[in-house]
Amino acid sequence: RAAAPVRAASTDVPGGGRMLSVAQDGLFVLGLPTGPRQLLGRIDAAAWSPHGRFALAVRGIELIAVDLRGRRRWSFAQRHRIRFPAWSPSGFRVAYLSGRELHVAAGDGTGDRVLAAAPPTPPAWQPGVAPAERLAAVDSANRVVLRDAGSRHVLWRARLQRRPLRLAWSPDGTRLYAMDHRKIYILNGATGARLGASPQQTDTTNLAIAASPSKAYRYATVRRSLHGDRSQVTLTLADGSTSTVLYAAGTIRGVAWSPRGDWIAADLAKVDGWDVLHLEGRGMDRNRIVAAGRNARLAGWCCAR
Repeated sequence: RAAAPVRAASTDVPGGGRMLSVAQDGLFVLGLPTGPRQLLGRIDAAAWSPHGRFALAVRGIELIAVDLRGRRRWSFAQRHRIRFPAWSPSGFRVAYLSGRELHVAAGDGTGDRVLAAAPPTPPAWQPGVAPAERLAAVDSANRVVLRDAGSRHVLWRARLQRRPLRLAWSPDGTRLYAMDHRKIYILNGATGARLGASPQQTDTTNLAIAASPSKAYRYATVRRSLHGDRSQVTLTLADGSTSTVLYAAGTIRGVAWSPRGDWIAADLAKVDGWDVLHLEGRGMDRNRIVAAGRNARLAGWCCAR
């Protein structure tokens, strides 16, 4: 089905919820009743708070929390560039990388401290374990490590064949998916034991992974061809089977699931918009969202209003 344009002025996002856009012009939110809204000027990266009331934004060495009206709630700076901000499921803590260190601070921006040394793999908070707050990351020995963010206690370590590039939790926190260029490993969330792995890729390389909030799917993977400038989005279903739902010329920078898990958005480089696919019902509905701002990157798809 041909892509149908969705005007940026629309108040609704296909699949519901709100989208966070990091554009050349600044930080925007789509899906508000009043239409797209700019929250900040130009930034480097962003992430949602667990209930979509706030956004974390990175501008060089500065970390900023902003509400949906664009008002700064708090901010602080580090000596080195900040990357990969992530808000815990409870909202009580945030994590990020600065230099080669993994930092954790309180959700109000206080109490920042170094949790561990870390290579450039984004950390991932474990859902479904409240009131505990546990953070998965990769350590300086390239092992996957799960720590209690409050006590710094190490719960488990897992060594894989290569350093994982991305980590993603199942929505109940029972499985951790660890992605490298060639494989995706499935780890037991409680023990770190290896439960399985995807087949090794020979013609493609893995670029990104996003776990599904729906029971029908496990995760989505972005892969790029090793023999041409083409990318694809592949879904791994609950039974372990896989299917490719999108091919595109150029690079797909990432994917995000709708809050219900029935839509998926693919962020194509050099395109001012995102392909949004409806995964349920007969056929495949495909839309193009016109993202707010130029060269917009999709930073997250959060909860319904």
